[in-house]
Amino acid sequence: MSANGDTQQPLTSSSGMDTDPTYSPNGKSIAFLSNRDGTNDVWLMDATGGLQRRHFANQMKDEYAPSWSPDGKKIAFFSVRNNENTNIYRMTSTGGLQTPLTTTAFSDNDPSWQPLP
Repeated sequence: MSANGDTQQPLTSSSGMDTDPTYSPNGKSIAFLSNRDGTNDVWLMDATGGLQRRHFANQMKDEYAPSWSPDGKKIAFFSVRNNENTNIYRMTSTGGLQTPLTTTAFSDNDPSWQPLP
């Protein structure tokens, strides 16, 4: 929608719940959560709502709170794996291998990137 709230336009229309949208630093893509396939997964789409795709096909694990790196090359999120506590993971913005950033006995969540000084 425009800054004053006019011209609202839906970007998704799945049968599930699409939440937590966050624009990429260059404004061309949006990462968001969707449970349209049964689990909460990070999905990506064009800023116009087109080309929606699951960012990583991990249908057995819930993912939450996608956060773009300042350069737009990585996305951090948190997830529960192996019925343990939540931990923070990252992967490239093109998908692929998920790297754990935390593996503590405590729940780590809501990652946020900070630009370097």
